[in-house]
Amino acid sequence: MNDHRLFCSGSLWGLNSFDQWGVELGKRHAGAVETGLASGRTEGLDAATAGLVRRLR
Repeated sequence: MNDHRLFCSGSLWGLNSFDQWGVELGKRHAGAVETGLASGRTEGLDAATAGLVRRLR
């Protein structure tokens, strides 16, 4: 189900969600979000992501 959702979102945005560069970029972003959730620090995150991290924390 998640792969279908990911594929459809990528298609709408004109991105290949399964290419290696996209996967690596996603891993870097996920690491920054994980750090933010654990520590509460949101430096380096865009405003929308930082807001979500603050809300979830």
